[in-house]
Amino acid sequence: MSRLKEGIPKGELKILKRIYWRSQNYGMLWSYSRWCGNATTWILYPFINWLYPDSEDKERKIAALKREQGLMNINPQMAPIIYSLFMNMEKEAAKNPGFDVSSIAAIRAALQGPLSGIGDSIFWVTWRLVSAGVALPLCMSGNAFGPLLFFLLFNIPSYIVRYVLLYSSYKMGDKIITQAEENNIMSSIIRAASIVGLIMVGYMVAANVAVPLNVSMTISDQTVNILEMIDGIVPGILSLGLTYVITRLLKKRVKIIYIFLGIFVIGILGAAVNIF
Repeated sequence: MSRLKEGIPKGELKILKRIYWRSQNYGMLWSYSRWCGNATTWILYPFINWLYPDSEDKERKIAALKREQGLMNINPQMAPIIYSLFMNMEKEAAKNPGFDVSSIAAIRAALQGPLSGIGDSIFWVTWRLVSAGVALPLCMSGNAFGPLLFFLLFNIPSYIVRYVLLYSSYKMGDKIITQAEENNIMSSIIRAASIVGLIMVGYMVAANVAVPLNVSMTISDQTVNILEMIDGIVPGILSLGLTYVITRLLKKRVKIIYIFLGIFVIGILGAAVNIF
């Protein structure tokens, strides 16, 4: 971690430490008008207060705080990149009166979507499913360590990534985005994360969605279980088919409660006539 902080002045390191811990409360002060904009202002307040310590700079400090209060909605794991960019730009604005402060809002608007796409693909789609896939067998067996394992697996990498991104992107400043776009890194990360996420979704469907058909047929004096025969041809195809049907219903805006009730009714009726 020492290399991570190398080159950052001591005074700024203390502020970055406060920014890191404050950023854990990213979802506080949520509102429909600014989303997480109010929390962003609160998170960056120590830095802006450090930029404008004198009373004669009060108006510039208030203007900076208001700039950071704009509409903000970004994946929390990727948010440190935005915070670092804001801090570097605010530092430049404090040193250079001719700096175009409207570029801060432009950066905010331009990067929320792409960075959220990366963060959501990696954490909320891919890593959350990986963590759940590891912990779920313990949970299903009644082991109390299962939920704790999921909590640790999902959150520890999140805290580490936030920490690394905050310090590394603060050191790099606005170069991080330019380099990522020039090298086409963003699109590659999104694509790779999406592929891994789809693989994990497929695994979760095969492992946890069951269609327990109890139908048999007799062929040449031999009893053949239909479910075993189908799984022998295309393993898990019934589970995949059920998932597909439910997904289509959700896309058609069918209420989840209706889908649940439909599954219950079909399951009860199927069990009553020995289909399940």
